[in-house]
Amino acid sequence: MNISLFEIFGVSLTGLLLPLLLTPLTADSGRWVVQDQRGAVEVYAEFNPNLPLLWGQLQDVQEELSRLLPLRPSRDPIQIMLFQSREGYLRYLAPRIPEARQRKAIFFMNEGTCQIYAVQNAQLMTDLRHEFTHALLH
Repeated sequence: MNISLFEIFGVSLTGLLLPLLLTPLTADSGRWVVQDQRGAVEVYAEFNPNLPLLWGQLQDVQEELSRLLPLRPSRDPIQIMLFQSREGYLRYLAPRIPEARQRKAIFFMNEGTCQIYAVQNAQLMTDLRHEFTHALLH
């Protein structure tokens, strides 16, 4: 009879190691073409994502949620990492978050920091709105 650690303890070793593996790259890594921050939200991108549009979309999500739900703005950090290609996205995420293989964007909680990973595509702003909603509600 094979019993996994998850079945015994309700935790997987992968879950314990992920926070160590998903530390965002630093500014001096040379990977990010664009880096910007507004309040607790940081954006790192391998391409120019049209920052005015991006910040406007994220603000719209915050305003919509505050109208619908009695939420106070979160002070928790939110990091958004945008990849230019699916290959780069998968190379970075697939070993760490296997679920990313089936997604264009994914929300991940990393030791108190909300992280959103997304790949450039025609629906990027929609993907970011969806994942940003997860981050705000977390």
